[in-house]
Amino acid sequence: MFYYVWISFGSGLLLYSGAMSGISEDVIEAGYLDGATGLKEFFYITIPGIWPTIVVLTISKLTAFFTNQLGLFSFYGSSALPEMQTIGYYLFKNTYGNIATMDIFPKLAAMGIVFTIVIAPVTLGVKYLMEHFGPREE
Repeated sequence: MFYYVWISFGSGLLLYSGAMSGISEDVIEAGYLDGATGLKEFFYITIPGIWPTIVVLTISKLTAFFTNQLGLFSFYGSSALPEMQTIGYYLFKNTYGNIATMDIFPKLAAMGIVFTIVIAPVTLGVKYLMEHFGPREE
């Protein structure tokens, strides 16, 4: 998980800084004129201004939970130790290794359906909660 967070840091930084650059300078200046400190600017101007980006990135990371192999195949090929394997690695390894026979594909497809049944309500619930209870621009 540390590797996944580390490797996605660069793209997240670009997306968040792009979203922050979309916040109007007039709004920030008005905050300073009203006496906002740096922390107040962050919590009352910046976070509500980039909240849609935070929601999208959180939902995309959550949906990747069952499919992300965390680069294990790049490091270990198909011989990663069982205690290191993730669900995404297991699916990828078995798909990659059995492409000629396709005998495991029904099992992998069933696993995909089960994971979809599990993660879809969780994802939609998190999205609803983040949009309903998150900060709003006023």
